Amino acid sequence: MLSVSQFERRFLQQMGITPKVFLRINRFYDAFLLKENKPGLSWLAIALYTGYHDYQHLVKDFKMFAGETPNLLMEAQAKAPERILDLKPKPFLPVL
Repeated sequence: MLSVSQFERRFLQQMGITPKVFLRINRFYDAFLLKENKPGLSWLAIALYTGYHDYQHLVKDFKMFAGETPNLLMEAQAKAPERILDLKPKPFLPVL
């Protein structure tokens, strides 16, 4: 069994980031996907649903991980060529 500090040290060695940053990235991504799939939801509702204390914490993570505010990121996503052309990613097929 690992102690907390041993786990954090091994996690950092293996992943290159701390467990806390990993969880922040996952929460940010969950918020992004939720807004993408449910565009009618407010950012405040998304923030609270995904575990942020308030909207400002969500904005802080968006700026940290995407370099943009939530609204600017979603606007940029909407203008992406693959969205405009309605291109779907191909499923991953392993090389045999």
